[in-house]
Amino acid sequence: MPTRRASARPDGRMANQPPFLPTRPATAPADQTRRRVLRAARDLLTSKGGTGRFSLDAVAERAGVARMTVYYWVPAIWPSL
Repeated sequence: MPTRRASARPDGRMANQPPFLPTRPATAPADQTRRRVLRAARDLLTSKGGTGRFSLDAVAERAGVARMTVYYWVPAIWPSL
């Protein structure tokens, strides 16, 4: 006996698939991280020694995040510096 396949709905969901409900709290930590990285970069650039002490490693250390996190946020924060 052939099995029944679930049919797709007009919204793209399968008939037995629950709706996706995006939540705001999931993005809150990302916003906080972005702000910490931006604040750390600005602090380093405006501190005594300025650009001589500036590096992505220094930004990561000052923001308390991994270096890869800084690399992730660089395209987003660069225009803000």
